[in-house]
Formats: sequence, C-alpha cells, structure tokens
Amino acid sequence: MDIAVTMHHSFDQLVVSGELDLATAPMLSDALARSTQPVLVDLSNLTFIDSSGLNVLIANAAALTRARDRDVAVLVVPHGAVRRVFELTALDEVFELVDTLDGSNLA
Repeated sequence: MDIAVTMHHSFDQLVVSGELDLATAPMLSDALARSTQPVLVDLSNLTFIDSSGLNVLIANAAALTRARDRDVAVLVVPHGAVRRVFELTALDEVFELVDTLDGSNLA
C-alpha cells in the first residue's frame, strides 16, 4: 500500500493506493493521526479493502473532511469492488461516498 499526502490550505488529502488490509491498516491510521487539519481520503486507487481498513476509517471519521452543509465524512470511492464493500456493510450510509474529487465535496 502507498499513501500520498497533499497538504492544502484547509485540509490534507490522502490518496491511498494498493490494498488496505490487516497488514497495511496501521499505515493509514498513522497517516491520519499525523494530520493536524481535516482529512479527505481518496480511495480511487485502492484495489482491496477488508474490515481492518474499514475499522481505521470508522475510528477516524471525526478527522475526515465534512461535506458541505452535512455532518457526514466524505470519502472518494469510485464504483467498483471497493465501493461494493462499503455498500454491503452499509457504510455508504455512514460516509458520503463520491466518485471523484471536486470542489463541491469539500467543507
């Protein structure tokens, strides 16, 4: 797994690539803990996620960038296998999932 961090004026963007599982979830947890401002997590390049990865996102939901006028954390998760995991676990009702990152997704 690889995590690319881009710091913006009002938030940090984490682009997660590869597989997010039991072995790599601590890397994401550490990256989220190091951020000093709201975080937007982009899972567009993720090929696999298991319950360990989901747990990291749930545990850090308060740190994730909020959608405009909503009290819901935004994750970039295009349609595909990773998004299907969010749908099967009903986490698509907990997080706002967007297909792409654009200015309207940010707080």
